[in-house]
Amino acid sequence: AIREAMRLHGAERVLLWVSIPCTGGCPWNRLNVAKSESARAKVEAAIATMMVLWSNMVKVANPLLAAGGKIAIEWPQACDYWNYASVRSFLAKWNLTSTLLHGCMFGLTSNQKRSKGVPIKKPWRIATNCIELRKRMNVVCGHSHGHARCEGSDTRMTEGYTCSFARAVHDAFNAYLHALPSSVVERSAVVASGHSLLQPSSLSFCAMPCVDSEHPTMH
Repeated sequence: AIREAMRLHGAERVLLWVSIPCTGGCPWNRLNVAKSESARAKVEAAIATMMVLWSNMVKVANPLLAAGGKIAIEWPQACDYWNYASVRSFLAKWNLTSTLLHGCMFGLTSNQKRSKGVPIKKPWRIATNCIELRKRMNVVCGHSHGHARCEGSDTRMTEGYTCSFARAVHDAFNAYLHALPSSVVERSAVVASGHSLLQPSSLSFCAMPCVDSEHPTMH
């Protein structure tokens, strides 16, 4: 992936979506680590995994962004990872800005028997250099409905994206692509015709999200 990113042409038409598991960054871990050594070990293992994944992501992202590509990093709004020095420095280096959104505005609902179908107001944060993505994903709850608590089996379920969420991401990036100068699109098409990553068929604008189920697509 690193080699492909370094020789990538037509990078303006590429969006790198980053959704590294947030387990080790959950605010509840500040309490959990004090409960037992086993709990502390699990949290530390999750953080160690995140740091490896983050380091590898940066190796892929740097050449892509240097070539004009786009990136979007998603974690829950309160995830501790946002405050890690390595994350903050990366966001600053590439001038990434954040947008906030609530799951209830993207069809996220409870699956538990006592609250099935009730919206869940999961707060997400996305850091990106794609203006269209930042604008279109910035949809927060207007308090026109009630909410179910995100707990129990719903907690794991909310680690995924709903169809509405995935469709909004695709629509936002499509809008960005349509706004690109024709010279960029033509240059991308020429290079892509012989490139292993960007085949000609990938140059058509995506009209539908990559999920076709009413169930969330897991990370």
